[in-house]
Amino acid sequence: MPSSEWIISHTVDGRFKTRLNDNKAGLSKSIFETQFERGDAAKFNIMSNINSGAIISPNQTVAKINSNLINLKLTELKGDLAEAEATLNLFLTGEKDEIIREIQNELAYAKKQAEEEERIFERQKALFEKELIAEEDYEIFRGKKELAEINVQTLQARYDIVNTGAKKEQIDYLKTTIQSLKNEINTTEELSQKYIFKSPIGGIVRTVFSSDTILIVSDIKEYVLYIPIDLVLQKYIKLNETVNFNIPGNGLEYKAVITKLSHSTTLINGKYMILAFAEFNNDSNIIINGLAINCKINCGEISLTEYLKRFLHSLFI
Repeated sequence: MPSSEWIISHTVDGRFKTRLNDNKAGLSKSIFETQFERGDAAKFNIMSNINSGAIISPNQTVAKINSNLINLKLTELKGDLAEAEATLNLFLTGEKDEIIREIQNELAYAKKQAEEEERIFERQKALFEKELIAEEDYEIFRGKKELAEINVQTLQARYDIVNTGAKKEQIDYLKTTIQSLKNEINTTEELSQKYIFKSPIGGIVRTVFSSDTILIVSDIKEYVLYIPIDLVLQKYIKLNETVNFNIPGNGLEYKAVITKLSHSTTLINGKYMILAFAEFNNDSNIIINGLAINCKINCGEISLTEYLKRFLHSLFI
Protein backbone atom coordinates (compact mmCIF):
# COMPACT_ATOMS: atom_id res chain seq x y z
CA MET A 1 0.00 0.00 0.00
CA PRO A 2 1.14 3.62 -0.54
CA SER A 3 2.26 5.23 2.73
CA SER A 4 -0.72 7.60 2.56
CA GLU A 5 -3.82 8.01 0.41
CA TRP A 6 -6.36 10.81 0.04
CA ILE A 7 -9.77 9.66 -1.14
CA ILE A 8 -12.73 11.61 -2.54
CA SER A 9 -16.06 9.79 -2.45
CA HIS A 10 -19.77 10.55 -2.43
CA THR A 11 -22.69 9.24 -0.41
CA VAL A 12 -26.05 7.94 -1.60
CA ASP A 13 -27.73 11.20 -0.49
CA GLY A 14 -25.45 13.35 -2.67
CA ARG A 15 -22.86 14.56 -0.17
CA PHE A 16 -19.12 14.45 -0.82
CA LYS A 17 -16.48 13.12 1.58
CA THR A 18 -12.69 13.21 1.77
CA ARG A 19 -10.56 10.88 3.88
CA LEU A 20 -6.80 10.88 4.48
CA ASN A 21 -5.52 7.39 5.24
CA ASP A 22 -2.17 6.91 6.98
CA ASN A 23 -1.30 3.36 5.97
CA LYS A 24 1.84 3.40 8.13
CA ALA A 25 -0.25 3.86 11.25
CA GLY A 26 -3.21 1.93 9.88
CA LEU A 27 -5.77 4.70 10.54
CA SER A 28 -7.62 7.62 8.98
CA LYS A 29 -6.05 10.93 10.02
CA SER A 30 -8.80 13.26 8.83
CA ILE A 31 -12.32 13.01 7.43
CA PHE A 32 -14.34 15.86 5.90
CA GLU A 33 -17.93 15.76 4.66
CA THR A 34 -19.80 18.48 2.75
CA GLN A 35 -23.22 19.73 3.82
CA PHE A 36 -25.66 21.36 1.40
CA GLU A 37 -28.75 23.45 2.06
CA ARG A 38 -32.07 22.00 0.95
CA GLY A 39 -32.79 22.84 -2.69
CA ASP A 40 -29.20 23.75 -3.55
CA ALA A 41 -28.26 22.85 -7.13
CA ALA A 42 -24.60 21.97 -6.44
CA LYS A 43 -22.30 20.65 -9.15
CA PHE A 44 -19.06 18.71 -8.59
CA ASN A 45 -16.28 19.43 -11.11
CA ILE A 46 -12.86 17.78 -11.37
CA MET A 47 -10.19 20.19 -12.60
CA SER A 48 -9.33 19.82 -16.30
CA ASN A 49 -5.68 18.94 -15.62
CA ILE A 50 -6.59 16.11 -13.23
CA ASN A 51 -6.80 12.67 -14.81
CA SER A 52 -5.78 9.12 -14.03
CA GLY A 53 -1.99 8.90 -13.75
CA ALA A 54 -1.47 12.65 -13.21
CA ILE A 55 1.21 13.64 -10.70
CA ILE A 56 0.08 16.39 -8.33
CA SER A 57 1.74 18.46 -5.61
CA PRO A 58 0.61 18.92 -1.99
CA ASN A 59 -2.19 21.51 -1.61
CA GLN A 60 -3.02 21.38 -5.34
CA THR A 61 -6.68 21.92 -6.24
CA VAL A 62 -8.21 18.70 -7.52
CA ALA A 63 -11.93 19.49 -7.69
CA LYS A 64 -14.51 22.15 -6.87
CA ILE A 65 -18.19 22.22 -5.99
CA ASN A 66 -20.19 25.03 -7.56
CA SER A 67 -23.08 25.87 -5.20
CA ASN A 68 -25.93 27.80 -6.77
CA LEU A 69 -27.25 29.06 -3.42
CA ILE A 70 -23.84 30.24 -2.22
CA ASN A 71 -23.23 32.11 -5.49
CA LEU A 72 -26.65 33.78 -5.25
CA LYS A 73 -26.10 34.66 -1.60
CA LEU A 74 -22.67 36.21 -2.26
CA THR A 75 -24.06 38.25 -5.16
CA GLU A 76 -26.91 39.48 -2.98
CA LEU A 77 -24.68 40.32 -0.01
CA LYS A 78 -22.11 42.19 -2.10
CA GLY A 79 -24.90 44.15 -3.78
CA ASP A 80 -26.38 45.07 -0.38
CA LEU A 81 -22.95 46.09 0.89
CA ALA A 82 -22.30 48.36 -2.10
CA GLU A 83 -25.69 50.04 -1.65
CA ALA A 84 -25.25 50.47 2.10
CA GLU A 85 -21.81 52.04 1.62
CA ALA A 86 -23.18 54.35 -1.06
CA THR A 87 -26.04 55.41 1.23
CA LEU A 88 -23.67 56.08 4.13
CA ASN A 89 -21.42 58.09 1.85
CA LEU A 90 -24.45 60.15 0.83
CA PHE A 91 -25.30 60.93 4.44
CA LEU A 92 -21.74 61.91 5.22
CA THR A 93 -21.24 64.12 2.12
CA GLY A 94 -24.75 65.57 1.82
CA GLU A 95 -25.17 64.84 -1.92
CA LYS A 96 -28.81 63.71 -1.89
CA ASP A 97 -30.59 64.42 -5.20
CA GLU A 98 -28.46 62.22 -7.43
CA ILE A 99 -28.46 59.34 -4.95
CA ILE A 100 -32.26 59.57 -4.51
CA ARG A 101 -32.76 59.30 -8.28
CA GLU A 102 -30.35 56.39 -8.44
CA ILE A 103 -32.12 54.51 -5.64
CA GLN A 104 -35.52 55.25 -7.23
CA ASN A 105 -34.35 53.65 -10.46
CA GLU A 106 -32.89 50.66 -8.63
CA LEU A 107 -36.10 50.25 -6.63
CA ALA A 108 -38.28 50.38 -9.73
CA TYR A 109 -36.12 47.79 -11.46
CA ALA A 110 -36.08 45.58 -8.34
CA LYS A 111 -39.88 45.68 -8.16
CA LYS A 112 -40.14 44.56 -11.78
CA GLN A 113 -37.68 41.75 -11.12
CA ALA A 114 -39.65 40.68 -8.04
CA GLU A 115 -42.89 40.63 -10.05
CA GLU A 116 -41.24 38.52 -12.75
CA GLU A 117 -39.80 36.09 -10.18
CA GLU A 118 -43.27 35.87 -8.59
CA ARG A 119 -44.86 34.95 -11.95
CA ILE A 120 -42.15 32.35 -12.65
CA PHE A 121 -42.52 30.90 -9.16
CA GLU A 122 -46.31 30.58 -9.50
CA ARG A 123 -45.88 28.67 -12.78
CA GLN A 124 -43.31 26.36 -11.22
CA LYS A 125 -45.51 25.91 -8.13
CA ALA A 126 -48.36 24.69 -10.32
CA LEU A 127 -46.01 22.23 -12.05
CA PHE A 128 -44.70 21.02 -8.69
CA GLU A 129 -48.20 20.45 -7.33
CA LYS A 130 -48.84 18.30 -10.40
CA GLU A 131 -45.54 16.44 -9.70
CA LEU A 132 -44.10 17.56 -13.05
CA ILE A 133 -40.87 19.01 -11.59
CA ALA A 134 -38.58 17.87 -8.76
CA GLU A 135 -38.81 19.40 -5.28
CA GLU A 136 -35.18 20.63 -5.57
CA ASP A 137 -36.08 22.70 -8.68
CA TYR A 138 -39.17 24.09 -6.94
CA GLU A 139 -37.04 25.17 -3.94
CA ILE A 140 -34.59 26.98 -6.22
CA PHE A 141 -37.36 29.08 -7.81
CA ARG A 142 -38.85 29.84 -4.40
CA GLY A 143 -35.42 30.94 -3.17
CA LYS A 144 -35.03 33.32 -6.15
CA LYS A 145 -38.46 34.83 -5.48
CA GLU A 146 -37.67 35.40 -1.80
CA LEU A 147 -34.30 36.99 -2.62
CA ALA A 148 -36.02 39.38 -5.05
CA GLU A 149 -38.55 40.36 -2.37
CA ILE A 150 -35.81 40.98 0.18
CA ASN A 151 -33.97 43.17 -2.35
CA VAL A 152 -37.11 45.31 -2.82
CA GLN A 153 -37.56 45.69 0.94
CA THR A 154 -33.91 46.69 1.41
CA LEU A 155 -34.01 49.31 -1.37
CA GLN A 156 -37.35 50.69 -0.12
CA ALA A 157 -35.93 51.15 3.37
CA ARG A 158 -32.88 52.95 2.02
CA TYR A 159 -34.98 55.16 -0.20
CA ASP A 160 -37.15 56.18 2.76
CA ILE A 161 -34.07 57.01 4.83
CA VAL A 162 -32.42 59.06 2.06
CA ASN A 163 -35.62 60.89 1.12
CA THR A 164 -36.39 62.00 4.68
CA GLY A 165 -32.82 62.72 5.77
CA ALA A 166 -30.66 60.84 8.20
CA LYS A 167 -30.31 61.10 11.93
CA LYS A 168 -27.28 60.05 13.93
CA GLU A 169 -29.06 56.83 14.88
CA GLN A 170 -29.64 56.02 11.20
CA ILE A 171 -26.00 56.64 10.35
CA ASP A 172 -24.93 54.40 13.23
CA TYR A 173 -27.40 51.78 12.02
CA LEU A 174 -25.90 51.92 8.51
CA LYS A 175 -22.39 51.51 9.89
CA THR A 176 -23.53 48.48 11.89
CA THR A 177 -25.28 47.05 8.81
CA ILE A 178 -22.16 47.48 6.70
CA GLN A 179 -20.00 45.66 9.23
CA SER A 180 -22.60 42.90 9.55
CA LEU A 181 -22.68 42.46 5.76
CA LYS A 182 -18.89 42.28 5.61
CA ASN A 183 -18.88 39.61 8.33
CA GLU A 184 -21.54 37.59 6.52
CA ILE A 185 -19.65 37.85 3.24
CA ASN A 186 -16.47 36.58 4.94
CA THR A 187 -18.39 33.69 6.51
CA THR A 188 -19.98 32.75 3.18
CA GLU A 189 -16.65 32.95 1.34
CA GLU A 190 -15.06 30.73 4.02
CA LEU A 191 -17.87 28.21 3.41
CA SER A 192 -17.27 28.33 -0.34
CA GLN A 193 -13.57 27.60 0.29
CA LYS A 194 -14.63 24.32 1.91
CA TYR A 195 -16.09 23.35 -1.45
CA ILE A 196 -12.61 23.50 -3.00
CA PHE A 197 -10.89 20.13 -2.70
CA LYS A 198 -7.12 20.45 -2.26
CA SER A 199 -5.02 17.33 -1.84
CA PRO A 200 -3.09 17.40 1.46
CA ILE A 201 -0.46 15.10 -0.07
CA GLY A 202 1.49 14.89 -3.31
CA GLY A 203 1.32 11.78 -5.43
CA ILE A 204 -0.33 10.05 -8.35
CA VAL A 205 -4.05 10.27 -9.19
CA ARG A 206 -5.93 7.00 -9.50
CA THR A 207 -9.50 6.67 -10.69
CA VAL A 208 -11.51 3.83 -9.23
CA PHE A 209 -14.42 2.06 -10.91
CA SER A 210 -16.61 2.12 -7.83
CA SER A 211 -20.15 3.25 -7.07
CA ASP A 212 -18.98 5.70 -4.41
CA THR A 213 -15.24 6.45 -4.84
CA ILE A 214 -14.45 9.26 -7.29
CA LEU A 215 -10.64 9.33 -7.18
CA ILE A 216 -7.64 8.55 -4.98
CA VAL A 217 -4.35 10.41 -4.62
CA SER A 218 -1.59 7.98 -3.60
CA ASP A 219 1.80 8.98 -2.19
CA ILE A 220 4.02 6.49 -4.03
CA LYS A 221 7.34 7.82 -2.73
CA GLU A 222 7.02 5.30 0.05
CA TYR A 223 5.10 2.05 0.31
CA VAL A 224 3.97 -0.06 3.23
CA LEU A 225 4.07 -3.85 2.83
CA TYR A 226 1.48 -5.82 4.77
CA ILE A 227 3.11 -9.18 5.55
CA PRO A 228 1.04 -11.96 7.19
CA ILE A 229 3.05 -13.93 9.76
CA ASP A 230 1.91 -17.26 11.15
CA LEU A 231 1.04 -16.78 14.80
CA VAL A 232 3.45 -19.49 15.97
CA LEU A 233 6.32 -17.85 14.05
CA GLN A 234 5.84 -14.32 15.37
CA LYS A 235 8.46 -14.82 18.09
CA TYR A 236 11.15 -15.02 15.39
CA ILE A 237 10.22 -11.64 13.84
CA LYS A 238 11.66 -8.41 15.23
CA LEU A 239 11.49 -4.74 14.35
CA ASN A 240 14.06 -3.28 11.93
CA GLU A 241 14.64 -6.62 10.21
CA THR A 242 15.16 -6.48 6.45
CA VAL A 243 12.61 -7.78 3.98
CA ASN A 244 13.69 -8.79 0.47
CA PHE A 245 11.08 -8.99 -2.29
CA ASN A 246 10.79 -9.14 -6.05
CA ILE A 247 8.21 -7.48 -8.26
CA PRO A 248 6.88 -9.72 -11.05
CA GLY A 249 8.00 -8.59 -14.45
CA ASN A 250 11.13 -6.54 -13.76
CA GLY A 251 13.49 -9.12 -12.21
CA LEU A 252 14.89 -6.65 -9.66
CA GLU A 253 15.15 -7.19 -5.92
CA TYR A 254 14.03 -4.56 -3.45
CA LYS A 255 14.43 -4.12 0.30
CA ALA A 256 12.05 -2.95 2.99
CA VAL A 257 12.38 -2.65 6.77
CA ILE A 258 9.89 -3.92 9.35
CA THR A 259 8.63 -0.96 11.37
CA LYS A 260 5.57 -2.33 13.12
CA LEU A 261 3.99 -5.60 14.28
CA SER A 262 0.24 -5.79 14.82
CA HIS A 263 -1.17 -6.75 18.21
CA SER A 264 -4.25 -8.48 16.81
CA THR A 265 -4.75 -11.65 14.79
CA THR A 266 -6.34 -12.24 11.40
CA LEU A 267 -7.64 -15.53 10.05
CA ILE A 268 -6.10 -16.20 6.62
CA ASN A 269 -6.55 -19.54 4.81
CA GLY A 270 -7.62 -21.19 8.03
CA LYS A 271 -4.57 -20.02 9.99
CA TYR A 272 -4.26 -17.26 12.57
CA MET A 273 -1.83 -14.59 11.45
CA ILE A 274 -0.46 -11.30 12.67
CA LEU A 275 0.57 -8.52 10.29
CA ALA A 276 4.07 -7.15 9.98
CA PHE A 277 4.35 -3.67 8.43
CA ALA A 278 7.46 -2.99 6.37
CA GLU A 279 8.32 0.37 4.82
CA PHE A 280 9.89 0.67 1.40
CA ASN A 281 11.41 3.85 -0.10
CA ASN A 282 10.17 3.94 -3.68
CA ASP A 283 13.06 5.83 -5.30
CA SER A 284 12.33 4.33 -8.72
CA ASN A 285 8.63 5.32 -8.62
CA ILE A 286 7.33 1.85 -9.37
CA ILE A 287 3.62 1.29 -8.81
CA ILE A 288 2.81 -1.80 -6.75
CA ASN A 289 -0.41 -0.76 -5.06
CA GLY A 290 -2.52 -3.82 -4.19
CA LEU A 291 0.02 -6.24 -5.65
CA ALA A 292 0.53 -9.64 -3.97
CA ILE A 293 4.25 -10.49 -3.91
CA ASN A 294 6.55 -13.08 -2.38
CA CYS A 295 8.98 -11.77 0.20
CA LYS A 296 11.64 -13.04 2.56
CA ILE A 297 12.35 -11.72 6.05
CA ASN A 298 16.01 -11.81 7.07
CA CYS A 299 16.01 -12.84 10.74
CA GLY A 300 19.78 -13.04 11.09
CA GLU A 301 22.12 -16.01 11.47
CA ILE A 302 21.15 -18.94 13.68
CA SER A 303 22.89 -22.16 14.75
CA LEU A 304 22.33 -25.44 12.94
CA THR A 305 20.52 -26.78 16.00
CA GLU A 306 18.14 -23.83 16.02
CA TYR A 307 17.57 -24.22 12.28
CA LEU A 308 16.64 -27.90 12.65
CA LYS A 309 14.39 -27.04 15.57
CA ARG A 310 12.54 -24.42 13.55
CA PHE A 311 12.36 -26.67 10.47
CA LEU A 312 10.87 -29.56 12.40
CA HIS A 313 8.48 -27.18 14.10
CA SER A 314 7.30 -25.85 10.74
CA LEU A 315 6.33 -29.35 9.58
CA PHE A 316 3.57 -29.47 12.15
CA ILE A 317 2.02 -26.03 11.74
